[in-house]
Formats: sequence, C-alpha cells, structure tokens
Amino acid sequence: MITDRLHIGGRTIVITGAAGAIGSTVALAVAEAGATAVLIDVDLRRLDELAARLHDQGYPAIAIAGDCSDFAALTAVVREATEQVGPPDGMVALIGGVEPAEFGPFIGFGTATYDSLVDRNLRTAVVTHEVVAKAMVDAGRGGSLVSISAATGIASAPFHALYGAAKAGVMSLARTLALEFGPLGIRVNTVAPGGVETFTPADPEEMARIERSVIPLGRRVTPIEIAATALFLLSDLSSAITGQTLVLDGGALAKPGFLDADNVPVFVTNKALRERMRASATKPISSVEQPTKGK
Repeated sequence: MITDRLHIGGRTIVITGAAGAIGSTVALAVAEAGATAVLIDVDLRRLDELAARLHDQGYPAIAIAGDCSDFAALTAVVREATEQVGPPDGMVALIGGVEPAEFGPFIGFGTATYDSLVDRNLRTAVVTHEVVAKAMVDAGRGGSLVSISAATGIASAPFHALYGAAKAGVMSLARTLALEFGPLGIRVNTVAPGGVETFTPADPEEMARIERSVIPLGRRVTPIEIAATALFLLSDLSSAITGQTLVLDGGALAKPGFLDADNVPVFVTNKALRERMRASATKPISSVEQPTKGK
C-alpha cells in the first residue's frame, strides 16, 4: 500500500531547469516512478540529449525549449505540452542559482545584481507556479507544485544577499499559494538544499575536512537526495503536506557557529570536559567514561 502511494504512474510532471545536473536527476526519478516528464529549459541541445536518454530506457518524455521568466513564452510551452501528453499533474521548478561574478559585498553588488538574481531565482518561480497552476485548474484537476529554494533563504547569504532574499521569497510564495490553491486541490511545497555535490572538488580531502567541520552528517547533499525529496512531495505519500519547506542540509542549519568541528562549544575551556565531549562524538555512549556521582 505504501509503495503504491509513491508511484506516480500515468501523471504528467513539468520539470523546469531540466537540463542541469539536479534537473536531469529529478527527471530520471520522475520517469522511474512512472510519470511522463515534460522537460523545459533554454538549452534545447541538452534537453534533447536528456529526452533521448529517457527514451532509451523506455521512459516517456518530451523536451521543449522555453524561457521560464517569460509568462507568455512559458504559457505557450505548457499549452504545447498539454496538447502532446496531457495537462500537468505536477511540477518541479529548478531554475535558479548564482553566478561567480554575482558574488560580492552588498555595497557595490546589491543593486547591480538585483535584476539578474531576482529574475532568475524568484520571477521564474512566480511565472512557473502561475502558468502550471492555471493549466491544472483549466483541466479541472489538482496536483503538486514543488520548487527548489535554498537553505540560505532560511539562514543568511553573505556576499550573495539577493540570492538568499530571492530564495526566501520562494518559500514565502509557497506558503501563500498553499492557502490560495488548497481549495483547488493543488499542494505547494519547496525543497531547500544546503551545499550540493554536483562536481568533484579540486582538493577532495580538503573539501571533506571542511564538510566534516560544518555539517553534522559530514557531507554535502547529492542531486539524487533532492530528487527523492521532490518525488516524495509529488507523490501521494505527502498528500497532507502543503505550504512547507523541507530542508536538506545534513543538519548544517542546526549547528550554531560557536560549535567546533566536533560539536564542542568553543567557550568550554576545561580540558577534561572538552575531551569527554569530544570522545562522545566518536565513541558509543557506553564506552565514554561516566562522571562520578556527586561530582
């Protein structure tokens, strides 16, 4: 019974930003779960390659180039997809990100990067939610809308402030649309990843050391973990979940800045106490020396 609720066979799922590393992984997960994938991105060559990969594995998919920041253009794309494979039952909106040239101090970069960062990370979410929700309503059906936000939208985003602000906007949008769309049978949620492992770092050992020092699980999340969470939110396993943000960050947001790599508070100066705390992070609790009663 539970596995039946995970299956999304017979449904049509729109995936925007499908050509990227995370988007292509989401597309494969959606296809494996039985849905028809509608792949949308501005890069038609990579879209066609992804669609061919899915077809080679026996999965139905169509690829349509489209600009998700343009309401009229995306409306036309979704109309074309509806004519080919039927109206959408769900959506995963993945367009976003920050370019290297957009990182910098707020003074000097705030206004200069506003248009690009907000258009890419918030406007595209607004457009995709409005267009896909309208297609669902016009077809007389409900569904599930999932967008990829970011953990920095909950915490902070130094030197890329507008990115964090835009992602916070995506989460706020989901909460509001969950109320508006609930009576229509449409659920709206977001997935907020922390650091994502999409490429091999130049110094894997140094990266691993950094990850262990700041992430309780000791690593970044992977595209397949994001895809699995999106699939959960698309499926009937999450049928009572709407207006929520699921954070995938290995516990990073839960870790205050005053904890060191072993989660020992930096202001604890008693050497024996620090060692006892540090030992408990690497040994079963039964093997850690217990304090003498009354001391």
